Amino acid sequence: MKRMLKFLLAVGFIILFSLAVFFTDRVVQPWYRTWGVNRAEIALSLPGDRAGDRPYNWAMRGVTIYAPIEKVWPWLAQIGQDRAGFYSYSWLENLIFADIHNTSQIKREWQEVRLGGFIHPLPQNYLGGILGRKVEGGWRLTHLEVGRMMVLEGWGPFVLSPLESDKTRFFIRSSGDRMSLPQRITSFLFLNPGHFIMERRMMVEIKRLAEGRAGTPPWWQWLAHIGFALSALIGAWVIIRRRGKRLWLLLPLAHAGVVLIFTRDWQSALVACSALSLLIAGLLLFRRWWWAYIGCMWIFTYAVFFIAPDAYPAFGVFFLVAFAFMLVFPPLRRRWNAYGGPAGG
Repeated sequence: MKRMLKFLLAVGFIILFSLAVFFTDRVVQPWYRTWGVNRAEIALSLPGDRAGDRPYNWAMRGVTIYAPIEKVWPWLAQIGQDRAGFYSYSWLENLIFADIHNTSQIKREWQEVRLGGFIHPLPQNYLGGILGRKVEGGWRLTHLEVGRMMVLEGWGPFVLSPLESDKTRFFIRSSGDRMSLPQRITSFLFLNPGHFIMERRMMVEIKRLAEGRAGTPPWWQWLAHIGFALSALIGAWVIIRRRGKRLWLLLPLAHAGVVLIFTRDWQSALVACSALSLLIAGLLLFRRWWWAYIGCMWIFTYAVFFIAPDAYPAFGVFFLVAFAFMLVFPPLRRRWNAYGGPAGG
């Protein structure tokens, strides 16, 4: 009976995951490939366009900014790892030790944009220079119209277009090389949605800064910090409860420590510890059903990034609410205790 139940659950999950992939391909992917732009903008011919790329690795996104173009350009002009950052999720970028720190100020020394220059995604002494050489280059500026447009080789054109009533249209078009089937699968599952998540965040943050609006309230951010800290502690507790598996706890602690050393960003270190602790704890709990856990986490993570205007507080508060709900709901608490939760031992 148990084998039959497990078989039915496996079949049900495979069907659910297949439906999620189909829905992503037919609905979600077309949405995020052309997020915020209309047909006229899609049809525009822009510097940096590469013929034949649209069916393979093409995207265009746009946003309307309620500020004149001269107030938007200074924010765009100073992007770069060694400048103002990319106004995106630096706590994700710093998980790979990029040492990116976003700013909410316009600085005169960062306003110079030079044709043929580079926008750097990583520090030149990446990882403290332990790779033995400097990281050169980045995205080269191949076309520049100061105050209106710049084209980054390997990314695409960044365009500002003035509208009536002191409004500005900001859109980015990107394209890439033709890809093999394995590359297209990897792009579909990870690279394309990841690029959308980071690029959209950058665009809406530039919009917020140019419009002079306040960001996420500090108290909301602190609730998120508490949620991430609790999730890291819970994941660590599950790992510690598994005899013979306790050394796995060194992995999230080491990652968080290295992130902190190279980026000095405690928020990114907290995310690193939380994410890896939950991943390892889930794999230890679900064992042979690890693939179901990974699939559910994949769906949940993308759902939060796609839906939430700011993913960090969304994740953090979800962790906080989930923990509180588990404590006050007896069936969930008993189930958690049976799996080695904090109250179970």
